[in-house]
Amino acid sequence: MDKEKPKKRDRPPIHHVTISYDKLGTVHPRQQAQALVEDINTLMDGCGEFYLTGAKLILPVTNEWGDPVLLRKQTGERVRRFDTNHYVPACRDYEL
Repeated sequence: MDKEKPKKRDRPPIHHVTISYDKLGTVHPRQQAQALVEDINTLMDGCGEFYLTGAKLILPVTNEWGDPVLLRKQTGERVRRFDTNHYVPACRDYEL
């Protein structure tokens, strides 16, 4: 039995925001970081207070001409995933 595709109005809402940088072209990571911070600040100013859960940033790594390259540590080990060390305590009953 085939399931029918739900009508658009019956689908659950999308709970993410996509910020596209396609038109920015090939830039240095510092420039990309600055653009990202500015865009998030603009969203906070225009949309009020919100929070992020499980956010993921995907970086298409290239050389200065836009050709894909493998990202490697100085030891030669390939970097495929970077888990951040930033930590926010789950319990906020106290001031930091």
